[in-house]
Amino acid sequence: MILRKLTDALRRQDWFAVLIELAVVVVGIVLGLQFTEWNESYNERALESYYLKQLDKDFEESLDSWDGYLSQMEEKANRSKAVAQSLLDKTLTNETRGQFDEDWNYLWGWLHLDFLTTTLDELRDTGRLTLIRSDELRQDLIQFRTHLSIQKTYNTNLGNMLMLYYKELSEVTRMKPGTFELLSRNEELLEEEQVYTFANQVAIYQSLVLEQAKTSYQAATRLHQKILQETQED
Repeated sequence: MILRKLTDALRRQDWFAVLIELAVVVVGIVLGLQFTEWNESYNERALESYYLKQLDKDFEESLDSWDGYLSQMEEKANRSKAVAQSLLDKTLTNETRGQFDEDWNYLWGWLHLDFLTTTLDELRDTGRLTLIRSDELRQDLIQFRTHLSIQKTYNTNLGNMLMLYYKELSEVTRMKPGTFELLSRNEELLEEEQVYTFANQVAIYQSLVLEQAKTSYQAATRLHQKILQETQED
């Protein structure tokens, strides 16, 4: 319709009508582009809102379980220190055997930190992290994912350390005042100093795991607050 009118105006050399028809075409194109831009912007904001809400759910659920993880990890670190200190001080007696055995057995387990990263990983892997308009929040999310990777590495290394010694050091068998004996297929590990070295290494490493977990927990708490703030402002 518009093109036919424009053609007729050109044929008649009605320049005013030509200008009017051209203006209508230009305005139509501009409005069409603007509508497309508005629509894309709306879709992006809707996606941002969706991902922020999903991040909020992931962080809230994970932080609730993290409290228990920190408590157990702190107890595990303290018990490991108690085992190492008993061996170092040579204070093991028949009377303290029960507590020592309990601490020793507790030493062998290790905890897995399960933090929900499904939404965060999807944002990162699909390139949709740019949907989040806050530069600060985007950088914090990237940095936090690094925190979790470090935490996972610490946990894995601790588990590997325990598995390495498990067959040789899992059975505390005999105890006399001032001495510590271990039943093992590896005769070199019967030395008290060798057992102390292992227990001390575990105690030190579990303390490192605990400190890293606390750092990650604090980072997660701060980040969750920022996510909530962005959600409320959305």
